[in-house]
Amino acid sequence: MANEASVSWSLSVNKDNLAYSQQKSFQADVSEARGIAPGLVLATVAGVNVDLSLLGTPGLAAIINLSEDYTVVVGIKDTSTGVFHPFMDILPGEGFPVRLSQYIEQEIESSAGTGTAGSGSTLFVKSVGGSAYVRVEVVEK
Repeated sequence: MANEASVSWSLSVNKDNLAYSQQKSFQADVSEARGIAPGLVLATVAGVNVDLSLLGTPGLAAIINLSEDYTVVVGIKDTSTGVFHPFMDILPGEGFPVRLSQYIEQEIESSAGTGTAGSGSTLFVKSVGGSAYVRVEVVEK
């Protein structure tokens, strides 16, 4: 089958001389009826790995900060070096749809070759100022 998922979003900004508006809706394929995983995650100040092991290949996701007080930072943590690479902030009460890369738990070299290298990476969440519950709802690609 095709088009089992429907995604819609919009963004409008009006500040002084800046007026911007964008919206998009599209259909997407879902290959397996697996998810919604992992669900509720407690993001701590130190940060936690997000367990995607229930999914073969992660796909569409919604990441929602349930805290009324603390910002949640989402990124990738290199499991071999322990280095965290943040890529998005989710303020209290916010949530966003994203499509996770099929390579999210791999390291891909930029040098010659076609395979992956290193020991991997993982989706990682941490909160700023105190612990915050986050809904990480991912479906199979």
